[in-house]
Amino acid sequence: MTQSASLFQQAMGEEFGRLDAALQRFHRLQGEHELEGRVQTGAPRTLLARLLALALGTPRTAAEGAIHFELQASPEAETWTRIFPEQLMRSSMHLREGGLVERLGPARLCFALQAVDGRLHMRLQRLYFLGILCPGWLAPRILAEETGAGQRLQFHIEAAVPLIGVVASYRGYLLLPEEKSMIVVFDAQCLLCNGWVQFLLKHDQQGIFQFAAIQGEVGGKLLADAGLRIEGLQTLLLVDGSRSWQHTDAILRVLHALGWPWRLTALFRLVPAALRDALYRQIARNRYRWFGKSEQCLMPDPAVAARFLD
Repeated sequence: MTQSASLFQQAMGEEFGRLDAALQRFHRLQGEHELEGRVQTGAPRTLLARLLALALGTPRTAAEGAIHFELQASPEAETWTRIFPEQLMRSSMHLREGGLVERLGPARLCFALQAVDGRLHMRLQRLYFLGILCPGWLAPRILAEETGAGQRLQFHIEAAVPLIGVVASYRGYLLLPEEKSMIVVFDAQCLLCNGWVQFLLKHDQQGIFQFAAIQGEVGGKLLADAGLRIEGLQTLLLVDGSRSWQHTDAILRVLHALGWPWRLTALFRLVPAALRDALYRQIARNRYRWFGKSEQCLMPDPAVAARFLD
């Protein structure tokens, strides 16, 4: 099964690409992840606000300290578990009619997601409590904003209900997991190579790969570091830190990184590398003649432009 776009990517479409890089990294995560950070929580001031916070599971005491965050994410749903200094808060999310729906205790909140100057704004559209639609005059005023700063995701959440007061208030940051990025160095004038890059952009929803054209400064330097020259180049180059791979080894390692079902291509390693690479070089030598050549380099879509290093 091909890996699908994350929940937030589906909800935001092309607008997802306008988020800060740190936010894109976080909201592309799939599977199970644990993050650490710091948080400051506020306490509801009225009795009704405290009772509502108890029902929702939002922080009920003012505190400052460490936060432990657990994420379970798939293309269909996400579960967020926030372990504050003095309590635990859990919510689940899914898509409905193109918007994001968050279930928090007896409440169901329907959000529209917007990218504003790189920040993520979650704008409340409707709220259901115990399955009943909340009238507009009683709908909470919600500030839900995320910003990216280096390796941090910063968040600020506040919800106030008319006549009741602030029910939820917390702000802080999470440290993002170490970024695992490999660089694919490719010929941007080769139509076959451009097709390969488009394939990776489609299936690499975790954002594992970055791209550098051999015609650019970064790509040229990576070639030189690997002992390669642009003239007569007959290989794809994959760079991961201080290590690099060429020819079919590079292709098989890229496909392995994509996950299933692409990892099944590891069976091709049963074929001797000399035979695999001989066929590869034959295709590489004739790539312009067989597949065409563009006089202009690939121009990436704005939504993925940050993944191109030149």
